[in-house]
Amino acid sequence: MRKAPPQACDRYAIPERLIDYLLTHSNTCEGIFHTPAYKPQVDTLYAFVSPDQTLPAPNGTPAPHAAGILAQLTDVYLDNYTPLAIAEVLKRWLQKVDAPFRDNEAQQMLAATNVSGEQRTQAIKAVLDSADPEAQALVAHVMHLCHVLWAAEAKTQANKNKLAYVFGPIFFRLNATSPAELMQAALNMKKINSAVEDMIASAAVVCANGRRILESRSSNSRRDSAPVMMSVKAGGQAGPNIAMKANPFFKM
Repeated sequence: MRKAPPQACDRYAIPERLIDYLLTHSNTCEGIFHTPAYKPQVDTLYAFVSPDQTLPAPNGTPAPHAAGILAQLTDVYLDNYTPLAIAEVLKRWLQKVDAPFRDNEAQQMLAATNVSGEQRTQAIKAVLDSADPEAQALVAHVMHLCHVLWAAEAKTQANKNKLAYVFGPIFFRLNATSPAELMQAALNMKKINSAVEDMIASAAVVCANGRRILESRSSNSRRDSAPVMMSVKAGGQAGPNIAMKANPFFKM
C-alpha cells in the first residue's frame, strides 16, 4: 500500500518525509544514527528544513515557506545527501522541538519498566496511546524505521540498544537540575531506553494505534486533493508518493 505524502499542515511533516526517504535508502547503510556524517551536508540540509524554517513562531505566526520546503524534499533532492547525513538531520530536528511525550507520560513509561511480559507490553502501549494523534503517528513511523534497520542489523550494525539510545532521550525527556537528580535521571533513562527497545521489537502491538492514524491519514489524503488550510505549518499537499518499505509488522 502506498503511503500518501505528508501534508505541510502536519506538525511532523518534515521528519516524516525524511523517515520515508530513509525507509527506502538506509537498510544497507552501515552505522546509521551512530557513525558521524559529513558535517557540511548535515549543516546545509538542517538549515533548509530546521524547525525555525518550518514550524510557526512562538506567537503563532505561520512559517511562510514550510509548504515550499516540504515540496522540494523529493527523492531526487535528497539523493544529494548521504543516508547518514539525513539520519543526523532527522535526529537533530526531533531534538530541537518539544518531546512527543509529556513529563507525566515519561514517568508512566518508567513505571512500565517495573513489570514484565504481556503486562509490560500493554503498559508501554497505554503510554503511547495517551499521546496526541500526531505524536502517536510520528512514533509509529520512527519505530517502523527502527524495525527496518534492526532487521538489517548485519548490514546496518543498528541493534535495538543503539537505536533506543538515540530515540529514548528524544521521546522522553527527564527533568533534572541538581547532581543527585541528574544521576537518578541517567539511571531512569536506561530503564526507559529498555522500554524503547521493546517498542522496536513489539512495534506491531504497541504502535498499532499510531499505525492506524497513519493509514487513516493516507486514506483521507487520497480522497481529498483540495488544499489544506494552514493549522501548524503552511498548507497544501506537496511531495511525491513514497512507497513505505514493507516488513512483517507495518503493512501500509
